[in-house]
Amino acid sequence: MLVVDDVRVRFGAVTAVDGVSLTLAPGEILGLVGDSGCGKTTLARVIVGLERPQSGRVFLDGEELLPRRRALRRRVQLVFQDPESSLSPRWTIGRTLEEPLQLAGLGNRAERVARVGELLELVGLPQAFAARHPRALSGGQRQRIGIARALASAPDVLVCDEPVSSLDVSVRAQVMNVLLELRDELGLSVLLIAHDAVLVHQASDRVLAMRAGALLPG
Repeated sequence: MLVVDDVRVRFGAVTAVDGVSLTLAPGEILGLVGDSGCGKTTLARVIVGLERPQSGRVFLDGEELLPRRRALRRRVQLVFQDPESSLSPRWTIGRTLEEPLQLAGLGNRAERVARVGELLELVGLPQAFAARHPRALSGGQRQRIGIARALASAPDVLVCDEPVSSLDVSVRAQVMNVLLELRDELGLSVLLIAHDAVLVHQASDRVLAMRAGALLPG
């Protein structure tokens, strides 16, 4: 269970997140909708540890997600909005997927290579993609790689910040189906953040709305 408790974030005189509290149950897809600038991305960055709130806390299974608790933090991973800018053009896909495993000290070289193959299969891509570079992939394929990278540390929670907004309409459903299949196969909890209310309502078990840094009632 992921619990966000009364989180507040200010940038100077601007309140980006204003006392947000929410829960995300195991295996649940929770949608979070709102216009651009309402604080959704800032909240996502707090949850994954990229932003420190002025007040409030985030818990996973009753333990607080403090920055120094790296093993616990690896259980909550972020899927970025723009797959192209989040992937190094100089690295092969294999190196991109192996890097988080190496940083976490997970496995030897052979085990990490095998894990890269497993990650590619999880997101519906052939293992041969490990030798490719991002420029050789379509937008939808690059976003699948972004999802695979987030899965490298075997997280319990994925925070997906506008995961399909940069993709063509015809590709969005394919990527969303990947997320739904991963939820079912791995038992993941997913926080799905987007401004597309229709897409979020179709994919989510529950939907919350955010405006001006705060959750709307109801």
